[in-house]
Amino acid sequence: MRKIIIFTLTAFLFISSFSATAADLKKGSNSFIKTMLPIITEVQNDIKQDKEKVTNILNKSKITKAEKEFLNEVYSTYRVRVGDKKTLMDKMIIPPTSLILAQASLESAWGKSRVAQKSNNLFGMKSFNSSEPRLKAAQNSRVYYRKYETIEESVKDYVINLSRHEAYQPLRKSIRNGESTPSLIKHLVVYGGSKSYPSELSKVIKGNNLTKYDI
Repeated sequence: MRKIIIFTLTAFLFISSFSATAADLKKGSNSFIKTMLPIITEVQNDIKQDKEKVTNILNKSKITKAEKEFLNEVYSTYRVRVGDKKTLMDKMIIPPTSLILAQASLESAWGKSRVAQKSNNLFGMKSFNSSEPRLKAAQNSRVYYRKYETIEESVKDYVINLSRHEAYQPLRKSIRNGESTPSLIKHLVVYGGSKSYPSELSKVIKGNNLTKYDI
């Protein structure tokens, strides 16, 4: 499993109606994509709605106590200093569907890897917190992977990792500039821990025509 820079998932804002697990992904790439698409769409829509709500609150001259609490929670989730509006909005990215699909499929062997099947962890997210649910790596007793109840929890954790880690600042800028996935993957060398990682992602994207799922 690849070296991946991560941060611990905080109390996240997204609320999902999906409960799919890795067991639903074992029938091959087509089944994987079919299962993942509605989950990814929901996560993307949740981010969009949160951004719109944040924008509306920030444009007000006076806000309610509930709005202030919501805003502070968003600042905390994205690890942004309260009041730094620009940084917050810059970090609230919505990764393209094809990018999420490509990384999930590559990191989890289309949902068939041991880590994916035993922990619903599709992105190789490591655990450094002994108090959280986690799975010991098969070949290294010192390495652990996060365990999730559902696939959507894994997707959310992956997105927040890309959204707030400084290593992915160039990626976030490119996403904000509207660059397509084939252009974005060059910023993910640090994620895969190898210079060949973007090339591996490119093969998955082209081989499965994943960009057709981008809106």
